[in-house]
Amino acid sequence: MRLSATERSVPEPLRLSRSHRDRIERLLETSRELTMMLKAPETTAAGALAAIVDPTIQEDDVARMPALAIYSGRARLPNIEDMKQSLPNVEATQMTGTGHFVMMENPSEFNRLLTAFLDRISADASERSGEQRPR
Repeated sequence: MRLSATERSVPEPLRLSRSHRDRIERLLETSRELTMMLKAPETTAAGALAAIVDPTIQEDDVARMPALAIYSGRARLPNIEDMKQSLPNVEATQMTGTGHFVMMENPSEFNRLLTAFLDRISADASERSGEQRPR
C-alpha cells in the first residue's frame, strides 16, 4: 500500500489501517448528524413522532399527485412497488454520501433534484392544460 507523505510521517505503530480510518470517519459522520439533530427544538421531534403514530391521520387513500422521495445514501430503500399502491406517481431517488439530513449535507444536489422534479410536474401540468410555460 502506497502511503502519502503525511502518512509516512506518522510512526508505524501509530498508523491506522484503512478499515480503522473508515470506521473513524463513519463515527465522525454519525456525530455530525447527531449534533444537527440535537439542535432541533424538542417540539419538532415530539410533533414528528406523534404524527407517525396518530391513527386519525392514517388513511388508505390513494394520493395521485406527483411525489418525490429523496433517501439518504445510507438508507434502506422501501419497496417502491409497495409505495406506488398509495402514491402511484412517486419518484424515488437516493443521494449517495449523505446521512439523515440530505438537504443540509448536500444542498446543491438536493436542490437540483427538487428543482428538476418541480420543473417536470410544472411542464406536465402546462401540457395537460394546453398552456405555454413562462420562460
